[in-house]
Amino acid sequence: MPLAASVSDVEARRGTLSDAESDLAAVLVEDALTKLRGLRPNLAGLVDAADTAAAAVGATAAQIQDAADWNRVVRVAVAEAVIRVLVNQEQFRSTSIGADGSIAVGYTVPSEVPRARLAFSGEELTDIDRKIRLSTGSGSVVSIGLTSLATETQTTPSTLPTP
Repeated sequence: MPLAASVSDVEARRGTLSDAESDLAAVLVEDALTKLRGLRPNLAGLVDAADTAAAAVGATAAQIQDAADWNRVVRVAVAEAVIRVLVNQEQFRSTSIGADGSIAVGYTVPSEVPRARLAFSGEELTDIDRKIRLSTGSGSVVSIGLTSLATETQTTPSTLPTP
């Protein structure tokens, strides 16, 4: 099974969505999966390999659990990224009520994007990287891109010159 998540994953964590929210969530889920494929290019192959091993005749309980874990870590990351957009489309940062009853709202709206940006948190990407590290037996994680909620920038590793 390829990388997958659905509006049902969002509703399981957020509750029932209105028709408009459900329509937006469907688009955002696909956007999030596309973004995740770009941020972690080897992820789809690892999920497919786990699913294939779990579906094989004689698959062990550990192989079946591994496939379930892969699919869950993807669904959670995608659903949480989508929920952040759904609950804060106006990008409010803060709301305060003064002693006189006045309400102040702080918000940020980037000029190039009129609505909230879809992004994965560092924690969500760390969970995915940890699963990659465990599955590949690698002792360290090589960051192949990180989308920050605060800056929406991507970084790539660089090789330092040898002294």
